[in-house]
Amino acid sequence: KASATGAVSGYQIKYRPSSGKWKTVKVSGKKLNKTIKNLKKDKTYQVKIRSYYTYRGKKLYSSWGKTKKVKLK
Repeated sequence: KASATGAVSGYQIKYRPSSGKWKTVKVSGKKLNKTIKNLKKDKTYQVKIRSYYTYRGKKLYSSWGKTKKVKLK
């Protein structure tokens, strides 16, 4: 779950297990809750997010947020 920013067209979420490759999920619109499926229990994941805005057909991206560690139960 993320907190809202100004006018955005959507968000990108990157996640990975502690020692794996980054995977990206796109969230369209202003929806700030996203459930990522197929994650394994008792593992720690790293997650970061950025927003984008569509202007004249081009996407303008913000910088990536700080990486957060999330432990699944």
